[in-house]
Amino acid sequence: MSLITHRPKNFNDVVGQTRAIRVLTAILTKAIFIPRGVLLEGAVGTGKTSVGYLLARSLMCHNDPLGCNSCPSCILIAEQGIEQHPDFLEVDAASNRGVENARNILLQAESLSVIGKRRVVLIDEAHDLTTLAWDVFLKPLEVKDNNSVFIFASSEGDSIPKTIRSRCAKARFNIIPEDLLLGLLCNTANAHNIKYDMDAMKLIARVSKGIVRDAYTTLDSVASMGLVTKELVQAVVDTSLDDSCVKIFLHILRKEQIEACKICDEACGANSPVKVIQTMFEVYGRAIFKPEGPAHEAIRVGLSNISLVTSVFIKWSLLSSLPLDAMPLFIIDMMNMLEPENRQTNSQTYVISGPSKADMAEEVLNIRELLQQTGGHVD
Repeated sequence: MSLITHRPKNFNDVVGQTRAIRVLTAILTKAIFIPRGVLLEGAVGTGKTSVGYLLARSLMCHNDPLGCNSCPSCILIAEQGIEQHPDFLEVDAASNRGVENARNILLQAESLSVIGKRRVVLIDEAHDLTTLAWDVFLKPLEVKDNNSVFIFASSEGDSIPKTIRSRCAKARFNIIPEDLLLGLLCNTANAHNIKYDMDAMKLIARVSKGIVRDAYTTLDSVASMGLVTKELVQAVVDTSLDDSCVKIFLHILRKEQIEACKICDEACGANSPVKVIQTMFEVYGRAIFKPEGPAHEAIRVGLSNISLVTSVFIKWSLLSSLPLDAMPLFIIDMMNMLEPENRQTNSQTYVISGPSKADMAEEVLNIRELLQQTGGHVD
């Protein structure tokens, strides 16, 4: 079984979406009237569809507002899956976006339920519906009819018409913090008897950037090859840009402008200059707050003036596009931060603090040795 099909079995199993789950369980257990429409919005791959299934199961249950697991509706879902439930309809709005599709959905939703307490329609990627299609739902969403509920899931909730948003209960989904995602990956791997190295799981959690679906996809791909190791993860997930950015930093710390520009040119061969700068910003953030090795430690020590470095990155990151020829100027701008010196701004003198010359000399020697040791790959 593919890990991407691994879904939580109840609301307590949902990781990293405390606020959204609190809102939905309150609707189910405390609301006087069940809202006719519920909007699940937030980043892609964060569990909106999975929670939509749990919400639908609860809404169709006869005995318990959160699902009893013993009524005919819950038993059918447990044995055959919610997709086989006669009172549940899942619609992909990307391929059913027109007004006639909306009318057909509404027609099915208004028919009497078979074994569930009510009918539930889950419309995924709801932002793809046309304006006329949304208009079909305006009146039904105003009617206090508990015989059917519409669940709209969207990664672009702000693009959904305000007239619809105002008629729906809303639950927002966020990207998952890295530590929670790491725990989820380890628990999932243990449940499926997948052998792994912790460094590999940490790398998967980091490169997935809080997206559960991406993390599961990567783990699934690597696990198909055997033991999940950091080397296999690096083979599946392209970390070459991160590695190049670390090397650029090390050359900057040595004030080797030509070498830094050369690696920068190579990185820009497959990525935009803005992307390279943004990735360097990410690498710098990890080096400051979550150093992962001697290279990150060298960056943390050599560029210790966080406010100054951050201001340079923000200045360059604000550019929506950047010519390749401008990258040497970025490198020089970074190098100018290494030496403590008096800077004149608005007729006032600011003293920029930094490491002593003795410390810098020692650090340069350490970086030189590090570059020689990590000529092919930098952690």
